[in-house]
Amino acid sequence: MDLIQHLQERVSEPETYSNSHDDGLYDSETRLKAIFDQTQQFTSLLQCDGHILEINRTALEFAGLRRQDVLGQALWETVWWQLGDCAAELENAFQQSLTGKTIQYETQIWGQDNVVATLDMTLKPIMNHKNQVAMILAEGHNITERKIAEEQIHAALEKEKELNKLKSRFITFTSHEFRTPLAIIASSAYLLRRHGLNLSDEVQARHFDKIQDNVDYIAQMLDDILLMGNLRSQQMGYEPEKYPVSQMVGLLLKDYDKRYGSTHNFSFQSTPPDIYIQADQTFLEQAINQLLKNAVTYSTVRAKIQVDLALDNKLFTIHVTDNGIGIQPEDLEKIFDSFVRGSNVDNFPGTGLGLAIVKDVAELHHGTISVKSQPGKTTFTLTIPQNG
Repeated sequence: MDLIQHLQERVSEPETYSNSHDDGLYDSETRLKAIFDQTQQFTSLLQCDGHILEINRTALEFAGLRRQDVLGQALWETVWWQLGDCAAELENAFQQSLTGKTIQYETQIWGQDNVVATLDMTLKPIMNHKNQVAMILAEGHNITERKIAEEQIHAALEKEKELNKLKSRFITFTSHEFRTPLAIIASSAYLLRRHGLNLSDEVQARHFDKIQDNVDYIAQMLDDILLMGNLRSQQMGYEPEKYPVSQMVGLLLKDYDKRYGSTHNFSFQSTPPDIYIQADQTFLEQAINQLLKNAVTYSTVRAKIQVDLALDNKLFTIHVTDNGIGIQPEDLEKIFDSFVRGSNVDNFPGTGLGLAIVKDVAELHHGTISVKSQPGKTTFTLTIPQNG
């Protein structure tokens, strides 16, 4: 016989039923306690005012309490339910159960050592021989592990959905972005093969430059796709170590100045001058390189590109600012997504992967990447927390 059947039978016997704690139902106290304590559910028996008549060992041990600590208290006033709106929800469910309805809902309880459990809670009215509610049996089935499993499955499904979107974007991207450079390569190769002897050295050189530039562009796209794929699948080793980041950025900017110094002005500041941080140097250099490449690509001739490093309160920050075309407000929220480019960059080369790589590197280091932009000024801010 289960607990609910036993209670129903006891309160349905008019010759033994009484509201006192000495007669009727309480003649079976020992038997009831045995039934209560053998169940692994969180079980309590409540009076019609919500006060606890009995509660089982499973519930008491979860909170590190004794029976005398809670008997006679309203269930929603006990420590289990002092989490958010859980007490109010329980009291509301209890009032509904007094109408004779079985109420079931999901809630959380608080245990010792701040442990939180998720319960599938049921409030069952126990009727007397007059078909009136005599008491309420409150049972909570611990579904914490199931909820964790559901969340993990949901996260896996969301990741799968994101991967499918990424695959779709990749197909669209490759069919579009590879077609143009391949067409240019094919066109130049055809002209050189058919008319090479009749073309001047200058024209031939121009076609060879087109072929080389577009081969380099395709190679860069493939490198970016491979890097992003490795970051997201974590196939490349993440090896953070302490190293002089200000020195690394300084050398990177010297290289950019050699290549683009005739068209852009580079400025660098580090506070303090020598900054050592804990990070994966290879990945971080890739991220900073992507930010600098963006700044060069989308800024006008003679535009200033400012790089600022700072280490303050164990937070490393790098700002990369350019005086370029800016990012449209409607593009800001999605600018870090894979294969997404700004709506105002149609005339500029790019893969739509650079900022997605920066975001992946930031998240790999438990950091953030953000952007503020307006026409004529865009600042990207990369932060990496330092635990040491």
